[in-house]
Amino acid sequence: MLHLPRSFRFLYIKFFFIFCLSPIFVFSQTLSYKGLERTYRLHIPQNYHAGKAVPLVVILHGGGGNAERMGRFTGFDHFSDRDTFIAVYPQAWKKHWNDGRDLDKYDAQKDRVDDVGFISALIDTLQKKYTIADKKIYVTGLSNGGMMTFRLGCELGARFAAIAPVIASMPRNLMEQRKPPDPVSVLIINGTDDPLMPYGGGQVKLGKQELGEVVSTEESFRFWCKNNACTTDSVYSQIPDSDTGDGCATTRVVFSCPGQTEVVLYTIHGGGHNMPGCMQYLPRSIIGNTSHDFSGADVIWGFFKQH
Repeated sequence: MLHLPRSFRFLYIKFFFIFCLSPIFVFSQTLSYKGLERTYRLHIPQNYHAGKAVPLVVILHGGGGNAERMGRFTGFDHFSDRDTFIAVYPQAWKKHWNDGRDLDKYDAQKDRVDDVGFISALIDTLQKKYTIADKKIYVTGLSNGGMMTFRLGCELGARFAAIAPVIASMPRNLMEQRKPPDPVSVLIINGTDDPLMPYGGGQVKLGKQELGEVVSTEESFRFWCKNNACTTDSVYSQIPDSDTGDGCATTRVVFSCPGQTEVVLYTIHGGGHNMPGCMQYLPRSIIGNTSHDFSGADVIWGFFKQH
């Protein structure tokens, strides 16, 4: 029998209920798909209840990355709790997505792993377990995950209300081989001085390694404007330069399209290979500058909420 002074009993009981009896809102699960045991990290907002349908945001890590770290790194867990949406972080097969570059270097691409089917099956699984608003499903991703986001928009666009690839352009193979079946709202966030993902198009590079060709950011942007039959009218604006020491300044271009869709481009002038507002995970000499003028997760979730 544990004997505590009266002044400590309330704190002990409170601690017990919070840490022992409270539901776990972040956990990892597995999904068997086409003979592969796939994993994903799930964040359920603390005020979720099955009686009310909530949005679902799929968040894809970059090449060599880890789904477990994406919630803390990007900040989406915070927005999930604040605004009540389910955030899911799938794990790529052997840490890389089959994004359409068709490289032999990565098993997921060499073996033609069906990541499009996996993401679709994952959405189906979550819709059976949780009350998810069918017209409020979104996907975003960074780098290799951003290119995979483009692919999902091309092949699974009817399932998503909006997509948001970050520090990523469309693989040339993907753009030439696949056309989106439906209009979908698109937000692109790229840096002009990204040493890995060339803003002007060309080979994705990691040091001296060439990792497949992408088209330019501008060409990626025009591809989706054409797909959505956007008007020629656009709105141009400058994002406030709140951190003058980060070496970055950001402009935004918005094209409105039929069916209340939009195609939006955030160009981070001087920006490198990182999500805006996130920690500098590698030195500037490797990934370039990180913009701290805005939170990428905040902008992306704000865009999703509009669609």
